[in-house]
Amino acid sequence: MYGFDYIRWLTKGIKMATTVRLATPKEKGVVQNIDQFYLYEFARFMPGYYKLGDDGLFHDEDYAPYWDDDQKYPYLIFHDGEKAGFALVEDNGEERVLAQFFVLYKFQGIGVARSAALDLFALHVGPWVVHSLIENPKSEGFWPKVIEEFSAGKFTVALQEPRRTHHVYKFG
Repeated sequence: MYGFDYIRWLTKGIKMATTVRLATPKEKGVVQNIDQFYLYEFARFMPGYYKLGDDGLFHDEDYAPYWDDDQKYPYLIFHDGEKAGFALVEDNGEERVLAQFFVLYKFQGIGVARSAALDLFALHVGPWVVHSLIENPKSEGFWPKVIEEFSAGKFTVALQEPRRTHHVYKFG
C-alpha cells in the first residue's frame, strides 16, 4: 500500500518511543534471528566473508557468551514496543566496545538508531570504541554524526590497522 519512504515522511517530526534493554537468556534466539538480517545486510559489503550455509542461514559467531560473561551485554532495541534491532556491547574494564549494532530497515531513517546508540553510550559510562566499515555508506554517514553529538566533538578517528577496512572512533 504505502512504502517506507512515505511512512518516514508522514511520521517526520512525530516523537515515538525508542528503548533499549538487556536481552534475557530466553531471548538469545531472538537476537540470533535478527542477526540474520544484519548478516544479510553485511554480505553486500563483505561478500567473501558472509556466505549462506548449506541450511540456508548465515553463520556468524555464537552469541551465547553475551549471556554468560558479565563483561558482555546483549541488548534488544525497540521502537513503540516493536523489536527494531539489537546491539552487543563489550566492556574490557578500560573501554566499552560496540561489537554489533543493527536496526532493521523498517526503522532506519526515523531516528531509532540514533536514539538507541545515544542510550547505549549513556548506559555504559566511560571510554568507547566504535568500528565503522568503510564500505558501508550508511554506517560511515551515521556514526560520525552520532558520536559528534554524544561527545560534543571530543573524539578521535583512525583507520583500523593492518587491514584498513574500518574507521575506529574513540570517545568518552
